[in-house]
Amino acid sequence: MAKTHRNKSRLLRRIRVIFGLESGTDVEGTIERIRNGVRLRGANLWILVCAALIASIGLNTSSVAVIIGAMLISPLMGPILGIGLGIAIHDRGMLFRAVRTFAVAVAISLLTSALYFLATPITSPTAELLARTSPTILDVCIAFFGGVAGIVAGSRREATTAIPGVAIATALMPPLCTAGYGLASGRWSFLLGAFYLFFLNTVFISLATYLIARLLKFPQATYVKQEVKRRVDRLITAFVVITVIPSIVIFYDVITTLRQQAAAERFIRQELEVGGRTAVNWKLDRRDSSMVLRVYLAGTPFDSSATDSLNALLPARGLPNGQLRLVQLNLSPNAGHISTDELLELLQSEDLQHKLVESIVGMMDKPAAAPPAPVDTISIAGLMREMRPAFPTLIEISYASAMQNVRDSTDSIPTFLVRQDSTKSKRLRQGALAGMRLFLQARLKKDTVRVIDIASSAGSKR
Repeated sequence: MAKTHRNKSRLLRRIRVIFGLESGTDVEGTIERIRNGVRLRGANLWILVCAALIASIGLNTSSVAVIIGAMLISPLMGPILGIGLGIAIHDRGMLFRAVRTFAVAVAISLLTSALYFLATPITSPTAELLARTSPTILDVCIAFFGGVAGIVAGSRREATTAIPGVAIATALMPPLCTAGYGLASGRWSFLLGAFYLFFLNTVFISLATYLIARLLKFPQATYVKQEVKRRVDRLITAFVVITVIPSIVIFYDVITTLRQQAAAERFIRQELEVGGRTAVNWKLDRRDSSMVLRVYLAGTPFDSSATDSLNALLPARGLPNGQLRLVQLNLSPNAGHISTDELLELLQSEDLQHKLVESIVGMMDKPAAAPPAPVDTISIAGLMREMRPAFPTLIEISYASAMQNVRDSTDSIPTFLVRQDSTKSKRLRQGALAGMRLFLQARLKKDTVRVIDIASSAGSKR
């Protein structure tokens, strides 16, 4: 028994030696480095502005390499570490300087990125911008463990290679510049979502610094009573819990959405893609407590009774309160399984254009025999809602009536100005432009409709 106890004690000592942080810690040097890093003037100020511009350009062009470069040179980590260490060692001077420097750095970064996004001609939100608008509890974990790695690496006597990795992992500048994009473009969801991500990163890097400094028993700058320490700990705990609650809610919403999308994919594969049918595209729209699964289906159309039966299956397939909306494209059965890109490319084919017109006429909410509505009475917002699921490149649409004179004959041509997502391929946008023209001809029951892409000034008319 005694031998077993000694073996356990020896094992515990070995584990403490292996995982212990005390060995190799440079306490005084760490405090001095963080205190010096709090300052933001001269070179650091110029580096901050350059980092904000580089991050904004990377986000604007969806260049991951450029964004990583901005993360590496950004000096934002200094004041954040200063906040955490200042609280841990009760150094009010360091804490106040760090908070003041941090506020100035945030204001300068926001202003720089907002000015860039006001000046750039590329105004569409890119994938890199969108990726930083919905922070979750996973981002909290990244920020916290990145902060732990940062303070541990920074407290060593020997230089380590971990600091660049920490700068990339914690990603402070990109969400701040995304908030600048939201400020410049008036997209408040971008501003709030991205700034919340930046705020989460800031809080949990500071928290990691605070905890590691306490664990390593950094010396206190001033004597503080135990009651005061406990009160500070309680305030920090309450602040952290309040801060993290929205990210948990967002994470739950993301998980719910992913589960519903997976259920929709299974439903489409098992119930709709049968008998030679192919789901060309689909979209799941969540509206409060209900959801609409809109599927663009090529192949033999389902009749109304089959559609009702499919609707009844949705709750049992993980889509409660779901409604199925089938947009049935009567394409040739030998078209095979085609992607959205391939379908839009095929729109250049005259034979397929006629078939698509027939399908679009059949998918209108109103019967085909109904008299056409005057173009001027059509709601552009309603038209956008109809077209957006079928044409994912479409960002905005506007309408004007153009007068055309040919051989002394004047005719009014419905003209639509559309703007497409410039990050999509040119081939995809050209195919979508042709598809939009066909859609509008069928929707308006007009032989001649002009559609002009205002980004490229390339129109499509028939």
